Amino acid sequence: MTNVLERYLRISTFQHLEVFQINYINIKAINYMIEGTGGRLKQIFIKDLLIFSYDLYDESLKLIRIVRETCPLIENLSLVFIQPSDKHLIELEKLLRTCQNLKVLILEMDDNSNDKDQGTYEERKLAWGEKLLNVLVRSAPSNLSVIGILNEFKFSINTLGEFLENWKGRPDNGVIKEFRHSNVDSIMDNYGL
Repeated sequence: MTNVLERYLRISTFQHLEVFQINYINIKAINYMIEGTGGRLKQIFIKDLLIFSYDLYDESLKLIRIVRETCPLIENLSLVFIQPSDKHLIELEKLLRTCQNLKVLILEMDDNSNDKDQGTYEERKLAWGEKLLNVLVRSAPSNLSVIGILNEFKFSINTLGEFLENWKGRPDNGVIKEFRHSNVDSIMDNYGL
């Protein structure tokens, strides 16, 4: 079934599509669908990604690249990092610099790798959270006001505090209206969020 869907999506076009919301589909099919749009997509919401492909790492990198290249007008975006690497953050940074209309960004990480060279699972989650927050401060467009960081991203209260202080000092005076992460609700009161 999936191969048939992918085959049809590869040759289909959706030139007038502005909102793309989908559940329970594999990442390769999503990539084909977004590639077939005419650059008018303003909202992409992906929920419950089916993870059963062998090339998840490459396809998740490709998804970020396709959104950047195909959807410069994107306003609301959800992305999934699968087996994340520094390449994911580089692609995200390029996307943030290109897609200047972005208002809502929801990020999810699924690190199902067993790479012991990068530390324990908890150490990797903390490192990824810190790197992600640094990319957001450096490169997020001024319109970005809603940030959701889901699942396996993790950061310390100190790292989040530094992020919020640095965000306040951005030259474009970007305002965060909403910041969601399950582990850090208590600090939000200290920063008026």
